[in-house]
This record gives sequence, structure tokens and C-alpha cells, in this order.
Amino acid sequence: MRRLVVVGRGKVGRALAAAARARRLRVVSHAARALPELIGPCDLVVLASRDPDLPRLVPLVAAALRAPTAVVHCSGALSAEVLGALRSGGHAVGAMHPLASFATARQPPALEGVALVVSGDAPARRMARRLGRKLGMCCFEPARLDPAAYHAAAAIVANGSAALAAAAEALLTRAGFDPSVHGRLLGPLLGSVGENITRLGPRAALSGPVRRGDVATIERHLAVVGPSGSGAGSTNLSSLYRALALAQLPVAEAMGEAPEGALARIRALVEDP
Repeated sequence: MRRLVVVGRGKVGRALAAAARARRLRVVSHAARALPELIGPCDLVVLASRDPDLPRLVPLVAAALRAPTAVVHCSGALSAEVLGALRSGGHAVGAMHPLASFATARQPPALEGVALVVSGDAPARRMARRLGRKLGMCCFEPARLDPAAYHAAAAIVANGSAALAAAAEALLTRAGFDPSVHGRLLGPLLGSVGENITRLGPRAALSGPVRRGDVATIERHLAVVGPSGSGAGSTNLSSLYRALALAQLPVAEAMGEAPEGALARIRALVEDP
């Protein structure tokens, strides 16, 4: 890859540009709000802008490119077809979504080992895979990608886990921990869950009292989070805990490690309004 153009200087754009430069790729970065009239010869144009900006950028990119080029966007929720108008100029279009959590531009996640989900026209997919390999990413190219379903799955894990950690802070404070250490407690815990999911798969990574059918521990947890409808701050901890316990039950039933009747008792406890 001789030259990469990244459009967008937000969290994802900066992370991709920095990672590419660290791998000694030639990178040109443009702000999405100030796209130049001419984009010089390049192997790949990556649109790392907000989803609502993509329709506005398509005609600008078409006017700025003087030769057929692969153009991809980084949205996980949209298909490559949002760039479809570029095909009339001979450009191949695609999507490449880095499956990582981009919380701040100042401290981007390490991209080595991260999944890169690729779709779109064959030439665009090929260039996206090439970039992914250069950055040490693991490329995945499903035969048929449903962006909404894929992105919802990513949101449940990435966004949901951050929200769960924020909700758990109320209990950590009650347990006696200073808020300054909450991140240092929960971050490595989530990291260990991620490692287990990678090594064992999502279902085999389940641990804890629901998996082992520990009714007494579940009862103590329910006493701490309070009755359904109560909660700390804006988060209803009881409803959240019960919903998560119910989500664990089918996995625990399939694993078959709990004593006979224990999971039925747990279900009755967490379903009780």
C-alpha cells in the first residue's frame, strides 16, 4: 500500500492514521469538514466520519478523485451502498469497521489483533484487507453481512459493558471502595472476560453463581440491589440485575453444571416482581 488517505479526524480517523504511520505507511489525513478539491493518487480512501456525514461526502470525494480508487467507510451500521454513487466514476466502494471501543481520540485503542469486518465491492474489500493486515488486524468478511444485526451485537457488548460498569459503581461505593479505584477494579475484570470469550467462546466464558446454580448467593445479591423498581440514581439496579440473570439462565442450562432444580429456583427468584 503506497498511499492511504483518511478523511475524518475524530476518534476512529485519528486511530487509523496513527496506526498506519506507526507501520510506516504513507498517510494523508483530511478533516471531513475541509475536504480538498483534489485528492492525489492513492490506493485507498477511508471515510472515517460520522454516519450522517457520509451522504454529504460522497459527491465531494467523487469530484476530488481523478482516477478510479477504492473508497471505504468505517461505519458498522451502514452497508457499502451508502457510497454507491461513487461507482459511476469507476470507484470501488466498501465498508471496513474496526471492532474496537473508541472512547477518546487522545488514547485510541491498540488495533493489533482487533477484528476488522469488511464488505462491499471486491477491489475495495481487497484494499481494506491489505490495510488491515498491515495494521496487524484480523480481517473478517462474511458472505452476507446484515449491518444492523452486526452493529447491534457490537453495541450490546461494547456499549452495554461500559454502561454495566457505570451501574456497578453504586454497588462498589456501597461496598466501601473509593470512586477513584472503580476503573482499576472493573477494567481488568472486563479484560479477563474478554480473554475468556476469545479463548473459549461467549457461552463457555460464563462464570459465577448462575452457572453453578448458587441460589444462596443470588438471594444475597437480590437483597443488596433491592426490590424491583428501586435503584441507585437513574439506574434501576434490581431490574438490571434480574434481566442479566435471566439472560444467563439458558446458557447455564445448556452447560448443565448446576444442581438439579437450582436454576428453576433462580428463575423464580429473578422473575418475582
